[in-house]
Amino acid sequence: MLKTPKAFINDPVLGFIAKVGNRTKSTTVIEEGVVQIGHFSLDIMIWGCNAPEFYMGYPEIAGIPADGVCDSPKQFLDRFRKQLQDDKRTFVVSFTHIAKDPSNRGQGGGWRWHKWGEYIGTGKPEYEYLDDEEGFEDGVYVYGILQTDGPKIELDEQPMVQKAEA
Repeated sequence: MLKTPKAFINDPVLGFIAKVGNRTKSTTVIEEGVVQIGHFSLDIMIWGCNAPEFYMGYPEIAGIPADGVCDSPKQFLDRFRKQLQDDKRTFVVSFTHIAKDPSNRGQGGGWRWHKWGEYIGTGKPEYEYLDDEEGFEDGVYVYGILQTDGPKIELDEQPMVQKAEA
């Protein structure tokens, strides 16, 4: 199931990091159990530290990587919402927008694909940096899934990710 945690810790350091990174420092609830944040530390917002148990920070969910990159929250939710809602465990999903900076094309530096998990979108990344890519004009979103309640579940083998339809 997807459920928004009742209490978010308002951490001024995370707000500062979001501001310096030109991201929103506010938290927006997109729908129940789904939030957009301006940084990558949803665990700090929920627990005030890293997840209390490793599996809560990286839950095993058949066919869904616990973290990765997508084209939009809508794309991710259209593909995985039902499976997350039907699970007996409780999850919250965060999205952080990564803007593409066309003025940085060919300059080196910027946001790199490989550091954030598998890309599950419909585009075809060809370069190391987002700023160098053709397309992706709206940027991308880094997502993370946290398990906030329910038992630890271990999968027997790592499943294949559901690929996007081209």
